[in-house]
Amino acid sequence: MTRRPRLRAAAALLLAVVSATLLAPAAGAQDPAASPAARPGPTPILPAMPEPAPDPVDLVRDDGSPFSLAALRGRPTILFFGYTHCPDICPATLGEMFGVVAERPDVQVVFITLDPERDTQPFMETWTATFPEQIIGVTGSPLAIRAVADAYGVQYARVDAASTEGYTISHTAFQTLVDRDGMIAATWVFGTPAAAIVADLAELQPPLPTIVVEEPWVRASMMTERAGAAYFHIRNTGTEDDALFSVATPIATEPQLHETTQDAQGMMAMAPVAEIPVPAGGMAVLEPGGYHVMLMGLTGPLVEGTTVPLLLTFASGTVVEVDAEVRGMGPMESPAAAHDHGSMHGGMHGSPAPSSAPTGG
Repeated sequence: MTRRPRLRAAAALLLAVVSATLLAPAAGAQDPAASPAARPGPTPILPAMPEPAPDPVDLVRDDGSPFSLAALRGRPTILFFGYTHCPDICPATLGEMFGVVAERPDVQVVFITLDPERDTQPFMETWTATFPEQIIGVTGSPLAIRAVADAYGVQYARVDAASTEGYTISHTAFQTLVDRDGMIAATWVFGTPAAAIVADLAELQPPLPTIVVEEPWVRASMMTERAGAAYFHIRNTGTEDDALFSVATPIATEPQLHETTQDAQGMMAMAPVAEIPVPAGGMAVLEPGGYHVMLMGLTGPLVEGTTVPLLLTFASGTVVEVDAEVRGMGPMESPAAAHDHGSMHGGMHGSPAPSSAPTGG
């Protein structure tokens, strides 16, 4: 992939490529070299060194809340500048962004206006009302807009026109990718199709797994035991509810999903459950005294220090394979709790087992 020294250099290159098209109406002439066929291809321009994305101040979202780029950390964010009364460049870019978020719902798109005089917060709220929720509009005072445009190397100018709109805005047009850590990751020239951006995102910022299994462990068994139990945490980073549907393992003939409950009189009871819910954006905890996997019909003893393979299937079709560490007899708590309170319990469970991501689904 083509690399450029810094964000400013990338912006300068994009300005040279795009501004001829954008500024041509003001000059009254068209440059044949600025035709779509002559524009650079979809390969993104990458900064030579990681560069923190400037976080604008004194800007407001279309819903009236303060805008902060830092608040979007943890998800890829695409920024681009334009104005709502634009008849050509901005709608074309927005159309591509619609295509991007349809394929990558984890991506946030931020449209920053260069025309705060007309693009007020109430107007922006109405304008974006039918957009996908991943696309937001941002406005602010002329000074605040000028500051953020300068920070990202965006040039723009008002051009008075004899039309019902009164004026247009000539501006550089490119999209900037800010990664999950708030760093400039790439820029795309105007006209890069959604499919190319999605392909680039798959390489630069691949989607995080929706289901992540953490802290898998089982307790060591004694020779006389015919059953054991497996415990872990399930984190759902997606936007749809899911549920653990089944577990398979070669060390037990009949693994079952179970829940332990306690009534008002202190009576403890275990019962099988059809599934264990994992809410969107939430977590399911399998631990002693609650949800767990009953390992019925052990094929052999669970020996401390070894690992047990578990194959987890979810209602969404996601399949996750993990190796659960067999831990010695000790206090009845999960590895996470033992890690947090190791000094109190003597570290009986040791360090947590590594996390695992989906293998399919």
